[in-house]
Amino acid sequence: MGLYEDLEQLCAMGEQGEAAEITEPALELAVYLCSFVDDENAPNPVQRQGLERLVQQLALATTSGGAVVHRSRDAASGAGAACLVFYLRGNARELPGLAARLGQEGCIVRPFEDRNRLMAALDESSPDVLIVEESFVADVHALTEAAQRKRPTQRDQPLCLVLAESTDRTRTLFAQRAGADAVLTERDPIVLVSRLDELRAHRRARDFRVLIVEDDRSQAKFCDSILRHCGMITCICADATRVSATLNEFKPDLVLLDMYLPEGNGIEVAQRIREQPRHAFLPIVFLTGEHDQDLRFDAIRVGADDFITKPIKPRHLVTAVESRIKRARELHAERAEQRGERRGILSARDVLTREVLRVSRDEREYCPALAFIAVDEAEKVAHTIGFVASGILPQQIAAALAAELGGQHIISAWGELRFVALLQAQNELALREMLEVLRRKLDARLWLSADSPIRLHFTLGCVRVPAEIMKIDDLLERVRGLCISAQQAGGARCEFELRSRGDERDEDPRRRLLRSILRAPNLHGTGRLDFQPLVPLSGQIAGQYQARVELVPEKFAHALHLTRADYLPIARELGMVAQADRQCLRALLERLREKPANKHALRIHVQMSADTVFDGSFAPWLAAELRGHRVTGGSFVLVLMADEVHARLEQAPLALESLQRLGLRLGIELHEENSQIAHALLLVESINVVRFCRPSGADDAWNRYTALFNEARSLGKTVVASDVQRMSELGVLLRLGVHYVQGDVVAPWALEYNFDFAAVV
Repeated sequence: MGLYEDLEQLCAMGEQGEAAEITEPALELAVYLCSFVDDENAPNPVQRQGLERLVQQLALATTSGGAVVHRSRDAASGAGAACLVFYLRGNARELPGLAARLGQEGCIVRPFEDRNRLMAALDESSPDVLIVEESFVADVHALTEAAQRKRPTQRDQPLCLVLAESTDRTRTLFAQRAGADAVLTERDPIVLVSRLDELRAHRRARDFRVLIVEDDRSQAKFCDSILRHCGMITCICADATRVSATLNEFKPDLVLLDMYLPEGNGIEVAQRIREQPRHAFLPIVFLTGEHDQDLRFDAIRVGADDFITKPIKPRHLVTAVESRIKRARELHAERAEQRGERRGILSARDVLTREVLRVSRDEREYCPALAFIAVDEAEKVAHTIGFVASGILPQQIAAALAAELGGQHIISAWGELRFVALLQAQNELALREMLEVLRRKLDARLWLSADSPIRLHFTLGCVRVPAEIMKIDDLLERVRGLCISAQQAGGARCEFELRSRGDERDEDPRRRLLRSILRAPNLHGTGRLDFQPLVPLSGQIAGQYQARVELVPEKFAHALHLTRADYLPIARELGMVAQADRQCLRALLERLREKPANKHALRIHVQMSADTVFDGSFAPWLAAELRGHRVTGGSFVLVLMADEVHARLEQAPLALESLQRLGLRLGIELHEENSQIAHALLLVESINVVRFCRPSGADDAWNRYTALFNEARSLGKTVVASDVQRMSELGVLLRLGVHYVQGDVVAPWALEYNFDFAAVV
């Protein structure tokens, strides 16, 4: 409590100009401490780490003149990572098909039959979603608290759903008080997943706008910091005479209004707000230390919705704001439905128009675009499913779009089973990747219900938003026409119209070639594949190959081929390493699907960049690709360069764990010059394979690796010797205990994986 009071004094000093540079970090720390002051709780170890970080920021501000770096919510939350779901249920009450359905949607599901085992699992990782059967409802509070303790302080608490047999208001209220976000009685896995999509979309798109009318600067900044910390958009107005103008400019979802203001009291301000018809239903919450019942009655009479008593408790502030805005939006959505319009997680068309015009005027490095998303043969689908289902299906699709695209993108309905979205990506390649992945996920889903599921095919058109457009009608018509043309050509595809900026005529031809390959919407045929077997010495597994992928334009057999040594440096310059690596994996997946192995279970070793593999979006992307091509994760060993992994050694266990869950094996490639870092890498449990490249020198040069070979084997790693150049080296490697060898002298590169392992073994 003493520290909290000291921080309030620091904030006051900053507001008075005595130490302005410390205002923000001091206020952020004060907000964080409020939760402990409110409940008189001591912070747990994880929360203490958060406190230490905030204290360090405050110390940095006092010594560096206020140059404080704040992590964004997206960065802190690990945007793009796979959704981890913990499902607590008893054997007799398991909902059939729910875990499988979540897995099909790219979620990583861990089922539990015992509450204590789930609590133990929370010590290792924190889920994004908790699904709890009704029989465990008494444990919801303990589970949500334990899950939140493991999450970074900037991230929202896990989404918690309770699955109930029937609607019981008492038990529902109990579950919600314990921390459940929703209590669901639906037993259909498809409908449940759609409802989960909707809840995730609402949370990710929590764009509540709050106007704070408060003349006390420290109090206003205090409320502002709390609400912004929860992802809301705020505006502070200290002048009562400016409230009407600010309402028109800011267009808030709720007004926080102080009871006493210099230019008029809050009751008069609320009365002026209510006199405007368009603000008749705008929630107004008073901030007051006043306990006079008559004064409160006057406030209610002029239109107050709620009161928050000073000193303000953050939890009460956030709960009051969220509940009032959600209720107002639900009422607005009901009125909109009566007018024949859709609202909710979809944005109105005027909002979409305004945002498109805004991004066209922004000076930016990112790539904004309009996407038109349409169900193929929509009229036939609507006729087939009937009148009632035709009202449910658009809601499911909208929820899925909002959950997949996230809160940064604006989505609006355009007729039946058609939607338009304003997207923002880092570059054109990222935009293409985003929409291709979205289309595949939508195509792979089942819709409506498990009793009568249907599959749909989607076509997407995408047009880049040009700079300084004055109206968007032509742009909207262009993207719609692009999508319709694609549907007339067969549908189930993405079509793009993205004009690149800058003159590319004087570029290196290899650079232009790589860019054109990675931008191609059709990936088939852009990878030329070779395979070289890993021949067993002391190893026992046949059917392993090293893959070599060369990139080449589709249908141009005599065009310039780009090897990995050629394209990797260029891809790094263009910021396209992840796209190039994913292109190679797609080429391999296409081959494995078209030509499965005849004799042995295949295991393909393929080189990847650590930047690609350590990206949080890579594991869910690969999971979707493996499912789409009907290939198991055990078919691949992803090989990373040792120096790249060592540079990010702290991230390695967590980043590689999600890939291991898909069944993939992970390897590193060691060269003689970086053998000094090998010991640290061999201790990483998730690394299964160690690939040693041939040292320079005579046949016995392999002896330099003797200690590393022994250590790797003792730790259970598979040892591979690559680039073997002479047959005489095989005796040395066999004596050193190497499991597999690879090299032209043992077996050359070939276009097919048809090596006769039986003859060699």
